[in-house]
Amino acid sequence: MDSLVGFRFKPTNEEIISLLKKKRLDPGHSEIQGEEEVWYYYCERYYKYAKSKRAHRRTKSGYWKVTGTGSYIKRKNSTEVIGTKKILPFWPRRSAPKKAKTEWVMHEISIEDDPLY
Repeated sequence: MDSLVGFRFKPTNEEIISLLKKKRLDPGHSEIQGEEEVWYYYCERYYKYAKSKRAHRRTKSGYWKVTGTGSYIKRKNSTEVIGTKKILPFWPRRSAPKKAKTEWVMHEISIEDDPLY
């Protein structure tokens, strides 16, 4: 599909939280494709074990590794925390003893517990 004239999708963290809440209620699919190298995916988190809080972020070719503790996303002009953001670089699975991370980085944004969603 051709890009729409004047269309630009570069949401703030607060706007992403709002979009995540909408996707929970109506998980539709968009045919609009941007020209940026940034891709947005909305998906449920999978866990390593049935009763675990540890997320499963492995693929056949590597894994996404959490770096640091993440940061809080606050509502604009407020101290209310509405979500969290973690940065995860991709590390390929190799047989060599020395691993090297790639240039791929995932920004994982999660909604804080909200009884409405």
